[in-house]
Amino acid sequence: KTPNAAVKSVVRKMCLEAWQRDWTNVSGHRQSKFMWPKINIAKSNKLKKESKMTYSQVLRWSTGFVGLRHTNWRFGLDDDNLCRLCEEGQVGVPHILTECPYLIWLRRYTLGEFQVCEPFEWPADRLLLFLKHPAIRALKNCGDEFLILFYEEYDK
Repeated sequence: KTPNAAVKSVVRKMCLEAWQRDWTNVSGHRQSKFMWPKINIAKSNKLKKESKMTYSQVLRWSTGFVGLRHTNWRFGLDDDNLCRLCEEGQVGVPHILTECPYLIWLRRYTLGEFQVCEPFEWPADRLLLFLKHPAIRALKNCGDEFLILFYEEYDK
């Protein structure tokens, strides 16, 4: 007779493989796939232990609905979707997390890297450190003038 634990292990492995295959093959979900290219139960469990506010913040960043200019532009509420910091890239979660030259120091501090490339595989604790940083919170909660002053003061 096969032990129940062995059967559960095989079923769990098959379910995770099917889930990953479906996630990889489904169309759309560009933003979420950027943040979660692979199913990662350990990362999910770590995030579930965070406060509701932190967990909510990660979900908003994972879907792209964090109040950045790109979302407003998509809904016709802003004239363009350029990054308010570098005015070069199209602002969105991928730009903020991997490309914006103004955030090089923050990526280095929180992630140990200057430039981050896909697949996006930061450990959950580093992702939370990045998202909780005051500079990142300022991006979505203030106007351009305050943001520029914030960076001028922070760089001193």
